[in-house]
Amino acid sequence: MAWSGTGTGATIMASGCSAVQVQSAINSAVSGDTVQVKAGSATWRSPVVIQNKSITLQGAGIGNTDITRNTTSNSDAALTVDITPGHVVTISGFTFSTINLAQWGIVNFVGEYGGGAPSGAQFRLTNCLINIAPSNPTIGTRGIHAIGIYGLIDHCTFSNTSANGQGLSVDAPNQWGVVTVRPTYMTPQPLGTQDFVVVEDCTFNFSGGAADGACDAYCGTKIVFRHNTVNGTNVGWHGADSEATSCRAFEVYDNAFNNTGSSIYTAVRARGGTGVVWGNTVTGNYDRFFILSAYRADPSYGGVPLGSATDGNFSQAGYAKYYPLLDQVGRGSFPESTPWPKESSYTQVQYEALDPVYQWGNNFLGNTAPTCTVDLPFQSTQYIIEGADYNDNTQKPGYVPLGYPHPLATTPSPPQNLRLIPPKQIPSNSARKRQSPRN
Repeated sequence: MAWSGTGTGATIMASGCSAVQVQSAINSAVSGDTVQVKAGSATWRSPVVIQNKSITLQGAGIGNTDITRNTTSNSDAALTVDITPGHVVTISGFTFSTINLAQWGIVNFVGEYGGGAPSGAQFRLTNCLINIAPSNPTIGTRGIHAIGIYGLIDHCTFSNTSANGQGLSVDAPNQWGVVTVRPTYMTPQPLGTQDFVVVEDCTFNFSGGAADGACDAYCGTKIVFRHNTVNGTNVGWHGADSEATSCRAFEVYDNAFNNTGSSIYTAVRARGGTGVVWGNTVTGNYDRFFILSAYRADPSYGGVPLGSATDGNFSQAGYAKYYPLLDQVGRGSFPESTPWPKESSYTQVQYEALDPVYQWGNNFLGNTAPTCTVDLPFQSTQYIIEGADYNDNTQKPGYVPLGYPHPLATTPSPPQNLRLIPPKQIPSNSARKRQSPRN
């Protein structure tokens, strides 16, 4: 019997590709086992769940094991990996598509922040094809949704022919709660570690012009986007303008962006947080390289009003009087002693530390020293200042990226204790987390 995957125990062959057959094989597995799904196609109308066990779920390869999501609820994924720290799950060798909207992902990975962030990677999605379409006028389909968890997505292809939809969304368990998003904003978050969702060696083929389509991030989360090929779209992440908090940290490097379709306004966009953008090559029809935005700098913008008590509201030469805005570009962590959020004025010592964004070594349409654009809205220039909040064509001092490839992207020796376990009957699906939609 062939063995593959990261487990050290049995190989369990699912009796077929249906949701019931695959769930039955998963239920029979224990940590260390590999569940194999043979070639074929199936439409999953009920979610398949992997919960609190370290296993590998392996299909027969892209174009061989094809799963189409057609669940009753737009909130249900075809496959959910729901695990606590200490477990690692690998998914490999599938084509995942959807018929109806996948508001929270065709496949999602759910972790448990609890009182603090998990340590290290907990999942790997590799050698899969994700078909993101269809689109919707107001809510785009998500391909992969990673919620309160760190892990690796590598050697996958994301395809989207619609005008909406994201390849990957990185989120917190409860985007409006304080407890779940607070940890990454109360302690320094070093770059170059495994405590990120890392996307590497993937291809994003978007032909519908979806903006911010390859990936998005929210609410104290962290993402590394490296060694990818991005066709017809861009990358970006949310700020504290429409979320409880901004994306906390980002590393975008050694990617190739190309667009042969209608003009795209930028290759990379940050609405908050801090990080590095370096070594990227951008060709084709892009208007800008890297846009830095502060939505709330526009007094007419909805949501939390400009100058809220959660903003710094310091008087500082060269800035608007409310500077800095909560989680704006170039801000890092609050001191652990700071009560946050609080509805009264902060001192500068209590507030988020200055933690500038750095970009260097990029090539934008042949320009080997492109600069950031501060815009959208135009009032952003009053809050995001070059030389303070961001640095053009300057390498971040002391920065060392995570070793490449990612530590999970390895192939161990096959185990010697293979055993075949017949699949058991599927139990009723357990209730899973629900998220509130965002615009």
